[in-house]
Amino acid sequence: MLMPVDPAVEAQLMAKSNFDFRQDRYFAYRFRVVDINWKLLDEEGARFTITPFKKPVFAELAVTVQTKTLDRDTIPDDLTTNWLGEIVDSAWLRQGGSNFAPVSIWITTGLQEVTLKAARKIAAETGGTTPYAMLPAPSKQLATSKLNLRTLSASWIVSPGVELILQPIPDDPRYQFVYLVDIEKVPASSHGDGGPDEIRKLRALDEFNEQLDKERHEAASAEQ
Repeated sequence: MLMPVDPAVEAQLMAKSNFDFRQDRYFAYRFRVVDINWKLLDEEGARFTITPFKKPVFAELAVTVQTKTLDRDTIPDDLTTNWLGEIVDSAWLRQGGSNFAPVSIWITTGLQEVTLKAARKIAAETGGTTPYAMLPAPSKQLATSKLNLRTLSASWIVSPGVELILQPIPDDPRYQFVYLVDIEKVPASSHGDGGPDEIRKLRALDEFNEQLDKERHEAASAEQ
């Protein structure tokens, strides 16, 4: 289901100026930029393997899933499909482990809100018109538009304490990234009431966000 992207595209997405993507990667122990084989998700009863990473050392993260249901729920301006799939094979199951909740993938098709920066980039590459900014916006960095896209978001548990997440890349939502959650970075709450380890995680997150906001501000100032 997860397909590689052109190295040149990946290099663009990895640019330091893609602040939203950098922020979304904070909780990633390891990640990979991918494209989606949409046909597999459209087939009733499809069975396929999700391989997050190609290196053999991460082979135990691969899972084979079987489609259970495709529930379509029409809401204003778009069509959301909830794809449910059962994990039928994995390293954890072969070791005698029990199964977890079904893999749930939310597929959204239609007009979706994106950053104005992403909308202009896509318009320039596809020959489309310059998108209309949805105003008011507090700053140019926060301006948004809408594009006709197909995106998905998903999360699933491979084994105890091992979670994978798949979501659109905010700086170009035509592409996705899959990542292994780094439990050493994820606070249990936002209050720091879990002891020294929780306080450490929250402090590290705050420092990261402060540095990223500083870089955003400097980049915005340079554009003016």
